[in-house]
Amino acid sequence: MWGLISPYSASQTGDYTLTGAIAHERVICANTVAVTITLNAKPKDLEEFTIKRTGTGAVTINGNGKTMDGCATVALVQYDGPHGIYTDAAGEWSFV
Repeated sequence: MWGLISPYSASQTGDYTLTGAIAHERVICANTVAVTITLNAKPKDLEEFTIKRTGTGAVTINGNGKTMDGCATVALVQYDGPHGIYTDAAGEWSFV
């Protein structure tokens, strides 16, 4: 199971990989240059993420071998903040 059940928030200005040790990891991207946020390679059933782009730099989410609603990567526009949930049954991340 997870090391931390409560949501965890972190502000990032560079590339970042979600830990997988937290039930719901929130990442605020305040970057001015292009960054990639990489999802956990071995997600647990019902693991969640929220990634918010607040900066002017490009943000790409990389599924790290898992798809997100059928896509291997997703580019965010400024102020996007997708919330994803992984389900073992679907075998992919779903945006909700």
